[in-house]
Amino acid sequence: GLSVVAAGWAKCRTPGGDQASNYEELARAEQDAAAGEVGVWSKDPAVTSRSVRNVPEGFDAQALLPAHKGKPIPAIVEAVLNGSCLRVTLLTDSAETRYATVTVMLAGIQCPAMARRAA
Repeated sequence: GLSVVAAGWAKCRTPGGDQASNYEELARAEQDAAAGEVGVWSKDPAVTSRSVRNVPEGFDAQALLPAHKGKPIPAIVEAVLNGSCLRVTLLTDSAETRYATVTVMLAGIQCPAMARRAA
């Protein structure tokens, strides 16, 4: 966490609700990254243009599955929505599906639910 923020790859969430135990340290690292103009804080157009992904306008999900059925597809997990649902960015060789973001739902997964806190 700290090294990611210090490298300028992530920002700290504003305080409120649950907070990381090392929030002050993370906030200082974020300020240092912003002052050093690294990562997301960079103002250099050459650096920022390299970090932009050309995401396809849309793709045919019905054609994606048969084309890749039974084959592993490299992907980056962008978010874990819950115990059985992930948002991933595909890294296929096809220009039409490269960088396409899809939601993957895993079947047969049983996860305990988190208890809600009393308000």
